[in-house]
Amino acid sequence: GAYYGEIEMIDLSDNNLVGTLPQVIWGMTNLKILKLRDNPSLDIDFTGIEKAWALENLVLSNTGVTSFRGLDEAHNLKQLHITDCALGGTIPVEIFGLASLEGFYGNYNAFTGSIPDQIGALTELRQLFLFDNELTGILPTAIGNLLQLESLILSMNHLSGSLPADALNRLTQIQVLALNRAEDEYRGGFTGTLPSLDNLSEMSEFYVQNNLITGTIPTDFLLNVPSMQTITVDISDNMLTGDLVFSRLYDITSLLLYATGNRLTGIGQGLCDRVDWMDGAVGDYGCDAIACPAGTYAPDGRQT
Repeated sequence: GAYYGEIEMIDLSDNNLVGTLPQVIWGMTNLKILKLRDNPSLDIDFTGIEKAWALENLVLSNTGVTSFRGLDEAHNLKQLHITDCALGGTIPVEIFGLASLEGFYGNYNAFTGSIPDQIGALTELRQLFLFDNELTGILPTAIGNLLQLESLILSMNHLSGSLPADALNRLTQIQVLALNRAEDEYRGGFTGTLPSLDNLSEMSEFYVQNNLITGTIPTDFLLNVPSMQTITVDISDNMLTGDLVFSRLYDITSLLLYATGNRLTGIGQGLCDRVDWMDGAVGDYGCDAIACPAGTYAPDGRQT
């Protein structure tokens, strides 16, 4: 009895569990961490989860969970992992009721529909991973309410419309922003112009390749990203025009810049002298390490 109430962590991962998780587990009032990953024949019934008031970390990746009814009663839940659960339909509405949630990992499912405005209610969220689903529609401006967000990973979906520039620029804690489509994907694709994201002083990785973004690169693009750490920017395979240049480029000491597959006409003066860029390839090949000159070809669009 006393010991039962003192249990803080249970790990039953990869145990070939079948059937439905016994509801008695929610009666463990001191349980903080429950790991059930890699039990693909295990379903979960969240009835009574409010009794597990200390529960903070719930790992259900690669389980047979089918319904999330009652999950929103887990008022102190901070981490939810439901990657690779063969889930379809829209993102479960119960997730948007988890006001304490800091990390939501829903990669490798088949979620459809749009990202609803209710996402803006998860104001404690730091990690949002919905990589490789079937999501469509626009990226809602409510994403700008997630002021604690450090990683926004929406790659390999079918999102469309213009990027909400003002909303994204509010995410001042963001470190990784991934909005790229799959290569050769014909569904969806962000359109409009490239936002400046000039307010983001913590971001070190930005991925927006394989979309339909047009126009020139803003001169204040990534104006405040860190200058003394490696910055990765992938804007390749869009429809950008003009020169490959923006003012912050001249301050970044270590850069991985992928911009091939656009309609760019030149590279900013002096940038081909940055010998440490592209893992030193600019020192070896000059501008060709960033993009092939007009009228020439390489499989990667640059010399490697």
